[in-house]
Amino acid sequence: MCDYCGALREIEAHVLSRRGQEVCRLRIASLAAAVSFFRNNGGRESAAYERLIEARDRQHDAWRELDPRIRHRITQWFTPDGNEQFMRYFRDTGFSPTEAGSAGVVLTDHRLVYKKYTILRDYPLHRPARLAFVKKGDHAIVHVYDEGSRPAIVNLDWVDADALTATLERLQCRWSIGK
Repeated sequence: MCDYCGALREIEAHVLSRRGQEVCRLRIASLAAAVSFFRNNGGRESAAYERLIEARDRQHDAWRELDPRIRHRITQWFTPDGNEQFMRYFRDTGFSPTEAGSAGVVLTDHRLVYKKYTILRDYPLHRPARLAFVKKGDHAIVHVYDEGSRPAIVNLDWVDADALTATLERLQCRWSIGK
């Protein structure tokens, strides 16, 4: 599927013999990739294609919507715990766009995971913490405070800073947030 996709996780093939002919059935983990594959292989005019598009539109998977190269870099420092749901990745603007995924913040429905250089921190959303925003041009310097440690500092676009705040509020996170 791509240089950064783990084939065993992304696509599964089963070959069946039917009436002397072999038929290959594919299970593609990403509905967006499945729609693209189906369309590119002659399925555009079928009812099955329409059902697949509807399923893709109903099922939002933020993790699979990330660029595979970014996803690959994030997997070097982030692994979801148990049944937690990936919500969003926020790129640290102190790093170039080509380095996206090597630093920043991953937000799940249970925690915020911070990565910058060799520092990796985990902030459970059910524990007390505080976010402070400092405006610097069209960017925000975000400080993440918890008890007993120095703040984690991440640089975000203001749009991403607003999205981080909105997502934390939607998750009913009780962190103190100051802009």
